[in-house]
Amino acid sequence: MMASSIFQFCKHAYFLLRFHLLEQFFFRALIRFTTPFKYQSHLKLQRARLVAIYSTRKTIPSLIDYTKKIIPLTLSNSKFSLIPLNDLIAIPNSRLAEFEFHSHRNVLKEPDFLLSWRFILDWIQQYPFSTSRSYQVSWHPYVISKRVQHWLALWVLSPPPEKDRQNILQSLFFQISWLEANLERDIKGNHLWENAQALILGGAFFEGAAADRWLKNGIVLIKRCFKKQLLPWGEHFERSPSYHFELTHGLSFLIPWLEKIESHQLDADDIKERAKKMLNFASEISHPNGLLPFFNDSWKMEAPHSEHFLQSWIGDYFISRQRDLFLIFDSGNLGPDALPAHSHCDLLTFEMSVGDRPLFINSGTFSYQGVKRDLYRSSPAHNVLVLNRKNSADIWSNFRMGRRGHVLNREKLKTAHGVWTWASHNGYSFLGGATVIRGWFIATTPSFVCSFHCVTPSKKINHLQEFIHLDPEVEILKTIEPPSPEILNRSLLLKTGSLHSHFGTLGASHQFTLEKTMFSPHFNAEIPNKTISILSNAHKRPLGSSEPLYLATAWYLTLQNNFLNISLELNEKTIKLSWEYQNQLLSTELQISIP
Repeated sequence: MMASSIFQFCKHAYFLLRFHLLEQFFFRALIRFTTPFKYQSHLKLQRARLVAIYSTRKTIPSLIDYTKKIIPLTLSNSKFSLIPLNDLIAIPNSRLAEFEFHSHRNVLKEPDFLLSWRFILDWIQQYPFSTSRSYQVSWHPYVISKRVQHWLALWVLSPPPEKDRQNILQSLFFQISWLEANLERDIKGNHLWENAQALILGGAFFEGAAADRWLKNGIVLIKRCFKKQLLPWGEHFERSPSYHFELTHGLSFLIPWLEKIESHQLDADDIKERAKKMLNFASEISHPNGLLPFFNDSWKMEAPHSEHFLQSWIGDYFISRQRDLFLIFDSGNLGPDALPAHSHCDLLTFEMSVGDRPLFINSGTFSYQGVKRDLYRSSPAHNVLVLNRKNSADIWSNFRMGRRGHVLNREKLKTAHGVWTWASHNGYSFLGGATVIRGWFIATTPSFVCSFHCVTPSKKINHLQEFIHLDPEVEILKTIEPPSPEILNRSLLLKTGSLHSHFGTLGASHQFTLEKTMFSPHFNAEIPNKTISILSNAHKRPLGSSEPLYLATAWYLTLQNNFLNISLELNEKTIKLSWEYQNQLLSTELQISIP
């Protein structure tokens, strides 16, 4: 037992040292050493601020400065189901829930803004900086960053009563002072980005030398975040659509604040271009109903969806948007190696919609702690192929990741009958060097898609299983059994909204079942759903077989029942797909390259 614990410790330490940046370790050590001293100095500052008078800039934004008179921060959904302010009597019993509680997102959802300000005044009294509980949670730098944004958004919507303003200003000024002294340079990622946005807003709101410093430092920091965290196609590098969209809303909110300051017009223009690019990316990856995909740590969030018909790569994603069928294929890495906190074991996952309703989705994110944290981060919780019942990455300690795979290549080929696209990853290279290849064929004839997985041979592989998670609202109208016991293929008749679709497996080397699973659209919330499980026997080949690949699983989806005799064959490295449509025999081939 002791030897096992030592081995685990050494393994985790190895991966931390291998993938994390040296500056992350430096800043973490610096924070641990200096925080007690900063805490004592800010206690003295807190006593001084109780008698200080704070003034704000004469020109701050109003509602008319925002597009359609909508504050962007009001469009972000909470990780938790919305709780009215009147029902927030006690702090929920989890650290994440406490973070959300103290972030005060709910003050923007309350129709009675006077009630929101009363809630804030009550919070100021109940959670002073001087208590250890407040210090640990409600005064966490990330929580402060979100709270500052929400308070100032509420100020734009409806300023507090005159008699309460100095009390609120004193608290706000002190929060930003503490934030400035505790920027999350060790974590980086979306935390540091949110820190920068709060500093900019504080500097644009208050007057004085401290405010000027916040504004200057915040702009320097946000530009550094753009350089390090924003990918060329406009995606945040942690690859969580929900966090990406939250950051987009944050940028959109602070732009009018900078536009009110004459010396920062160029900064406002730069941030506006970044926000526009991030918004465009979010709209391209969203489902037809606006739902953002449940990739990595995500919760239910909606974006203005694109209406462009396309079949192309957008960054690491292949997107096919047709009249009645939407497919997004994630062929990127799990996330940044130095910051896998929000990464799941979802290499080469996908989501799909039929009409304007989701059909196949990933399982979501139930929690940031506990047993279900690992469950929802695991490979079986996503639409992927799982080898030997193991995850494609080693996850531990809620936000840590040890061994992890990477995408090796991704390709696209246009043919007379449609488009092939495929990618590969080495997440299972520890199983005798296995490589997993996932490919798609999307027919030019509308509403016909084929998916396949190929795997390089390995004596260590003894179990292959693909999981495909249905959206909870999808109805299974009929299960069509095979015509004879020798054929294992089954098919489903599905109803998504008003549209019917046909799902079926290809090949006779696997078994197809339906399993009862759960879907989590918000934290601490679960909805029963069904998952298609395809158990493959493809690895049980004759000894001495020399093929470089074998076909693990394959299936098709059509929106019409006049696609007949669909078959998929693998010969060496060539995939051949054949089908019959309107009395025509059609076929297409793909030559697969093994990285």
